[in-house]
Amino acid sequence: MKIQWIGHSCFVIEDSSGRRILTDPFHHTVGYTPYKNAVNTVTVSHQHFDHNNIENYKDNSIIIDKYGYYDLGFARIHGFPSYHDSSKGGKRGPNTIFIYELDNLRLCHLGDLGHQLDSDYLNKLGNIDVLFIPVGGHFTLTGKDAYKLCRLIKSRLVFPMHYNTISNSMLLDGPEEFIINMKNVEKIDNSIYFLPSTINSINKVILLKPDKNSFNYEG
Repeated sequence: MKIQWIGHSCFVIEDSSGRRILTDPFHHTVGYTPYKNAVNTVTVSHQHFDHNNIENYKDNSIIIDKYGYYDLGFARIHGFPSYHDSSKGGKRGPNTIFIYELDNLRLCHLGDLGHQLDSDYLNKLGNIDVLFIPVGGHFTLTGKDAYKLCRLIKSRLVFPMHYNTISNSMLLDGPEEFIINMKNVEKIDNSIYFLPSTINSINKVILLKPDKNSFNYEG
């Protein structure tokens, strides 16, 4: 399986047969270049401009922007309702957490999650192999909050997202607070990561580079 970070909360998840799922495509005003290649499915965690730019895909791809269960044949997707803030959506509205089951792996994209998850919710999510988690604060979990949640979820790999880079135009913190707490971090000088056939780690952070001008962490 190939994971590519396009920028912000947007990833391409490509299975072993080349089928692609695109997560939370953004408008170009976020500061990154939107992904333009064909995809089978697009998931949208919530209807904000930096997560719902589906114009290039609505005619030729399956768009999933609501919670529920979806069987795509090559993948199963579960959407769980959550909130964009700690006030049950009172400030920024709802958010959908997506679980993707494909290639015998379970991946979880938290979208713009803005609150901690209780034990009942974590039990619903189940075991997670790969976690995509926002760490930039201001609109979502802070770096420290994200660290606390990772300790509860205990996924094998963690991909931080939705944080400040040189290209990003939004008010966000960088990834420093999160990765200092997490400690087990592999910095990849690329936007692409190929998952190994066997993943034995717990909470190993994979820090990707969305493009040549977008990475501002020096560690």
